[in-house]
Amino acid sequence: MAFTIASRQPRLDGSPIRLAFGFLKTIGITVPGYWVVRWLATRDERFAATVNPEAVRLFSFYLLVNVGLVAIQLFLLPRTGIASLISFLAGEAIGVLFAAWAVGAALGNPRIGPVQSAALMVRHFVWNFVFFVVAMLPLMAVHYAFAALAILGPKLLLWPVLVVDSLLIAWLTALLIAISYFAARRSADLEGVALTPGRHIVAVNELRRGGPGIS
Repeated sequence: MAFTIASRQPRLDGSPIRLAFGFLKTIGITVPGYWVVRWLATRDERFAATVNPEAVRLFSFYLLVNVGLVAIQLFLLPRTGIASLISFLAGEAIGVLFAAWAVGAALGNPRIGPVQSAALMVRHFVWNFVFFVVAMLPLMAVHYAFAALAILGPKLLLWPVLVVDSLLIAWLTALLIAISYFAARRSADLEGVALTPGRHIVAVNELRRGGPGIS
């Protein structure tokens, strides 16, 4: 989740301070994935809030890998127009391939690592990639517009825009995590793969029908 979110950060200002804050923001956006995924999977607030040692360990490793990828993307890769486009596409691709890993880690499943996740998600890569882009595009476009306005607009609008954008980012965070979750659940269901080591998981077909069924 983190790498794909970082790949979508506006690159209108490459100052070190702005990049450092962007780096911290991507970490802050990724961490809630632990709780959001656990709630989406069960619709159980107590389960979502539980600090499961195995899940925390697995998700921490996932977070560490993503932090490394974000650092490479923000601080080492060139920032020209073509390079930014390639970085965006690569970030989306990695986000798609790692989606099942993110979900499995948050649910405490040690059998779904980066290799297993990529092997699962690549089988439906085109659908997942398009779903990622189309689902996040409306809110991401507004976020980009706010970022541009904060940098290029009148100083009088700076703080109001930043406040509104911060509220939007909270909504966007939940959306991006949900996109990864439902893409991973769909691929897992189609391939007959369990993303969780236990039961009490809301099935995708039940969600489509609007019911709270448990698989």
